[in-house]
Amino acid sequence: MEISYLESRLIDLGWNTIRPGSYGGVPFDLIGSRRFTIIPWKVLIKRIPVLDRGVLHEWNEIFAKLSRAAKRWLVGECFLLCIITDEISLDAIPEIAQDDEWFFGLFRPKGGGGRVIVASCNSRQVYSQIPKLLYDLNRFSREITDLFREALLKEVPESGA
Repeated sequence: MEISYLESRLIDLGWNTIRPGSYGGVPFDLIGSRRFTIIPWKVLIKRIPVLDRGVLHEWNEIFAKLSRAAKRWLVGECFLLCIITDEISLDAIPEIAQDDEWFFGLFRPKGGGGRVIVASCNSRQVYSQIPKLLYDLNRFSREITDLFREALLKEVPESGA
């Protein structure tokens, strides 16, 4: 999945200041920002070669750290942690494929926090955890999930070529 393609499409979708950078001390290939009413949003995109149980555990810890830092009692910052991987090992799939409020074992009683979207280039699957926050209306999560699906379809080789 081409990072430059994602960058241009994120701009088309209304995300601002799209660039490589760091969020919460974690380096990302792309970071973008946006607001929904008064809620600040970040999209955090990281490309990794293989997502196995060990790497998933590391990202689980990073996610927990970022989510805790983003929470506030009234209006926290929301983020979408987007992992693009060339390959997902079979032992990691059950953990990323769950679809509930307890992704990575975290429940968000305060405002803010994050959700995870994983795009697998080899299987051309997008695993998304749509947020269930009062203020987000699922809009940005769906946009990014659809964008990843679009980008994965764009890379399908033409038959007979």
